[in-house]
Amino acid sequence: AVTVAQKESWRRQAIWSRVQEFAALTKYPATSPIISLVVGTEQEALDGSKHMLESGFHVTAIRPPAVPANACRLRVTLNAAHTSEDIKRLVVALSQCIPSLKDATGQVAAKL
Repeated sequence: AVTVAQKESWRRQAIWSRVQEFAALTKYPATSPIISLVVGTEQEALDGSKHMLESGFHVTAIRPPAVPANACRLRVTLNAAHTSEDIKRLVVALSQCIPSLKDATGQVAAKL
């Protein structure tokens, strides 16, 4: 993996492009390809993870004891293989289970 990362710089560029696209679409200050979105209760995180899986995305629910109660989150992991279309579909699916993303992503959903 280290050799690939060193020799194929396009992968690093692609992943950072996806992070920037995610941040621009959601208005969420993403600074890493691993993005933790706080959703609240354990049930909200489990429901959100289930919704994302049904939408075609593997987004894990992070729950106690890994995080404090009522600070449960969904963990999104972006990679260089994702396309801009993947990011748009991801954002739309996330906006359906994270209310704070709905306003920021309304225009994206309307275009898909």
